[in-house]
Amino acid sequence: ALDYTPRGCFTATMSIHMKSTLTLVMFLFLSGCATLETQTTKFKTPQSVPSVWQSSGRLSATIDGVLQSAGFDIRQQNNNYQLLLTGNLSLGQIKFEFDHQQLLVNNQVVNKNLKQWMLSETGWYFPIEIFADVLFKSRTGRVDDWLINIGRYQSINKVSYPKIVHLKHQSKPIKIKLSIVKVNQLK
Repeated sequence: ALDYTPRGCFTATMSIHMKSTLTLVMFLFLSGCATLETQTTKFKTPQSVPSVWQSSGRLSATIDGVLQSAGFDIRQQNNNYQLLLTGNLSLGQIKFEFDHQQLLVNNQVVNKNLKQWMLSETGWYFPIEIFADVLFKSRTGRVDDWLINIGRYQSINKVSYPKIVHLKHQSKPIKIKLSIVKVNQLK
């Protein structure tokens, strides 16, 4: 039961042209994709934590629903740390220098260690000593009371480092996002 009416012939012809056109378009699209060159660049990852390093970037912290942001610059030499937090538009800054025995806040000796000072001033504490493992060994998961997740990586001097790090406190409404801009391995 073939339909020999002019309308039936037109429909069959139109269908054949549409199929041919669609096939041609798909062939051209797929052959175009096949000719694209993809280049994969391998980046090395740090094998260990250097004894002297420096990193800087931006951080934003949401504490009890209130967002605060600052620039950060952290330097470590062996077990000595220096952390500089700079407010928006560089209007204010606070400098911490500490080791396992002494804490200086804006060059003033404080009779507490960093954990005690942060707990008394803010009600929470971030173990800054683990930052090196996150930065150089991509440490994630639960550490103390924090859940650590790396959102994205970047290449600095052909070495892969975290670019975005998310930290979430497990028992307090605290979230911290680090946007790492610079990493220097000094030794």
